[in-house]
Amino acid sequence: MEKIKKILITGANGMIGSAIIRELINKYELILLAPRTHRIEEYADRATIIKSDLLEVNVWQGMLDNVYCVVHLAAAVHWMPMTIEEERQFIKTNAEGTRILYNACIDHGVERFLFFSTNDVYAVSDQLITERTATDPQGFYGKSKLLAEQYLRKSSKGSKTAVCIFRPASVYGQNDKGSMKSLIAFCRKGIVPMIGKGANKKTLLYLKDIVQATARYIESENDLDGEVFNISSGDYGYKEIIDSICDCYGLNPLRVYIPTWFCKKVASKVGPLKKLAVAGEIKIVSNDKATKILRYKGKYSLADGLMDAKSYYGVNQE
Repeated sequence: MEKIKKILITGANGMIGSAIIRELINKYELILLAPRTHRIEEYADRATIIKSDLLEVNVWQGMLDNVYCVVHLAAAVHWMPMTIEEERQFIKTNAEGTRILYNACIDHGVERFLFFSTNDVYAVSDQLITERTATDPQGFYGKSKLLAEQYLRKSSKGSKTAVCIFRPASVYGQNDKGSMKSLIAFCRKGIVPMIGKGANKKTLLYLKDIVQATARYIESENDLDGEVFNISSGDYGYKEIIDSICDCYGLNPLRVYIPTWFCKKVASKVGPLKKLAVAGEIKIVSNDKATKILRYKGKYSLADGLMDAKSYYGVNQE
């Protein structure tokens, strides 16, 4: 009888981590690491939960013995560092924390290390972005993730702990705290910003699709050492996103049209308006490499994802 593999997940209490657990809980022996555990306490009788910060090495490193794969999600995200000290904390968590974890994995003989980076390592562009596109992160989150990537790719050469890197697009679905949740909230309140003609495209990723990609990596016979994959579900114009929200949830908000030039030249420089600037950006990311090598293919269209997550986003339909 084949021995059940051990998987350790950092950031297990987060949006993606808790979704991955739901997929893997009956297939593997899970070790869940997170400083807060309210979303994962229901698995306490079927998994080992370690309530600890990633930087508290002495608390968790002993649990790496006989671990097959570490899925590293823990990160500082969804906030902007405003001081030098906060910037240092960002780097400490996202880059230094990754270095500490990976070195511990090497010491304990972990076979695979799956690192969740971000497609924020790329600059916005009206050209199709692939894994060959030069990295040029504009924000502190992307910069800190790229630092972690660079360390892993350098350190994994000659190491027995294989490293695979995912660069997921903007994720939406259950426990979303990002832009999709904000757009849906605007639509529900009856007014939503429309940037220019709304033709600017965005690459989106439904939560269950990134879970699928993770499972495919763990199950893959190839450890894909040194490989980097963009992961997404599809590309959608800004107007198309708003239309899909309205169609799926039966909403009809007033659309307030905002010129593209205003987003680029004004909103991008004013703190409270920067989200408008982001909404007006273009970023289209290719999924081809993940399809060919990882055999990953997004199963959820935008409409499918929105309907599947309807109960979370709190929109009732007749």
